[in-house]
Amino acid sequence: INMDGTIATWTNAVNRFVDARYAQRSVSYDGYLNVIGGMTGSTARSDVQYSRLAGDGSLDVWQSDIPLST
Repeated sequence: INMDGTIATWTNAVNRFVDARYAQRSVSYDGYLNVIGGMTGSTARSDVQYSRLAGDGSLDVWQSDIPLST
């Protein structure tokens, strides 16, 4: 998103999300975007994936963290 609120040109990300999912929870905290749990197909996920947020809003490489206990 440009500074004036308009949408910039889409580009393909060099760094891809580790495992695509839906119904996840996401939170931005301490300079990172954290994606927690969710579903992959009919499989429930309990892991956390995170990426550092750059000053321009872009994301660094996605990484996986240890699964949460269920």
